[in-house]
Amino acid sequence: MSTKQPPAARLIGEYEFHFIGTLEPIRDADGRVRRDPLSEKYASTPGYVLHKYGGGPFCKFRLAGGTRAAGVYAFVVADDVKYIGKADRGLRSRIAGYASIQPRNRYRHNGQPGQETNCRLNTEICLTFERGEAIGVWFHECALPRVTEDRLIALVQPPWNIRGMLPRHPKPTRARTHA
Repeated sequence: MSTKQPPAARLIGEYEFHFIGTLEPIRDADGRVRRDPLSEKYASTPGYVLHKYGGGPFCKFRLAGGTRAAGVYAFVVADDVKYIGKADRGLRSRIAGYASIQPRNRYRHNGQPGQETNCRLNTEICLTFERGEAIGVWFHECALPRVTEDRLIALVQPPWNIRGMLPRHPKPTRARTHA
């Protein structure tokens, strides 16, 4: 893991982002990333079905810095933008949703999807920590976070984003023949 300090600001697309801090995993006594044990609390409860990202692995982590401003944030690993998201009510509260996966959020219930995005991102973050890579958090304050987020996802195509992404490997189209 590099200890090189990132610059205070960087451009992502045409937007200036400011460095907030690094996500820090909770570690065990040996210094390894501590994985959350998967609770089976809801596994046998009628109406609860594990969603496709509910199997983890999951870990807990924290971000020392943050802001209460609305805007767009980016998770950056080794100078590569991995994820772009919006924070309508501030960055710290948004990150908290990813940082601790509650057992019920791993399941679909009565047609509700659970917290698939939070589970998917926590798994990506956990695996990144386990590879020894640091995850920097960058923030761009703006009045219209959803619009800015959509523009940046379309432009950057971060690998951890799903919504708004173009197909990575488009299927070849067959030529139509006219009779």
